[in-house]
Amino acid sequence: MEPGGNALRAVRAAALQPDDRVLVLGPGTIGILAAMFARAAGAEVHLMGRADRSLPFARSLGFDGVWTVDTLPDLPWDAVIDASNAPQLPSKASELVEPGKRVVYIGLAASPALSTPAAWCSRTSPQWESLAHPPA
Repeated sequence: MEPGGNALRAVRAAALQPDDRVLVLGPGTIGILAAMFARAAGAEVHLMGRADRSLPFARSLGFDGVWTVDTLPDLPWDAVIDASNAPQLPSKASELVEPGKRVVYIGLAASPALSTPAAWCSRTSPQWESLAHPPA
């Protein structure tokens, strides 16, 4: 239930209207669910991900606009939903969306320095210290 609830809230936050064009970054569980909710709301849905098994799976669900970063068409996006964990995609989302439209961040992108479980769990790591005691 929880991934579905998160996906639904992300689509509602995108404030989609019928025929809006939305790009979902990250065709994992939440991204696919967000794409399905957006399609049910009448939006034209596109997904962008890596060329692995998630893209063929998205196509098998009837999504025609399934892209990699290299094949993404230059289209105006009424909304971009970032459901990935890629550290470079939050800024990419804001570059892709049309001015005055919406970006919704549902993915959790860690900085490369914090991308390992050990870095997150170790209270003695320099990364933990920078999080626990941010500069004034």
